[in-house]
Order: sequence, then structure tokens, then C-alpha cells
Amino acid sequence: MVTVENTGRYPGKEVVQVYATAPSGKLEHPEKELKAFAKTRLLQPGERETLRFEISPRMLSSFDTDASAWVAEKGIYDLKIAVSSDTIVANGKFHLAKSQITEKVSKSLVPQVPINTLRSSK
Repeated sequence: MVTVENTGRYPGKEVVQVYATAPSGKLEHPEKELKAFAKTRLLQPGERETLRFEISPRMLSSFDTDASAWVAEKGIYDLKIAVSSDTIVANGKFHLAKSQITEKVSKSLVPQVPINTLRSSK
């Protein structure tokens, strides 16, 4: 939950964003990935609104081509509350004790030739 207060002199709205940084594991992840966002109603000066976000393991998953599944990898996840990708206002961490397959899929239309996959240079 995030409480937003209009500390200005004029009515206004604010967009609150939730970013996640996944642990370094088998799968590649972006450094910071937008997972949820919401906009407040029009807030009068001094008025507050509380926004609630629920982040599920599926929202934290990346696709594992070897397993043909979406997987939330075990490790420490860093969540950031922000008003823009550069303006972080709060953060927290949680530990996922073991990797979870959040969705298993089947292979269809498998390419007949190898595909070169772009990878990060990290």
C-alpha cells in the first residue's frame, strides 16, 4: 500500500509505479522492470489517497525456453515505488525461497533452424 498526499497548492493527480529488480539467476532480467501502476483520483491540497498493489509470482516470472515455462526464480527481489522510472520514493526487498513455475506451456511451431538469441553483455 502507498499513501499519496497532495502537498501542493492546487488540485492534482499522481501516477504511482512499482518496479522490480529480479535476482541474478539462470534467466536474464532487465535491471528495473515496471510491474504495476495506478493513478490517484483528483486530490485537493492536503488530501490523501491510499493505493494498493498486489505483485504475484506470475508478474515476477521470466520465460525459460529450456523448461517451456514462465518461472519466478528464487532469490532476493527488490521492489521500488516511484513516480517515474528515475524518481524512486520507497523500496523494499523480499526473498523467494525457491523457484516457482507459474505457467507451463507446450512447444508449438518449433523453428526448424537454430535462432541466434541476443544476450546482455554483462
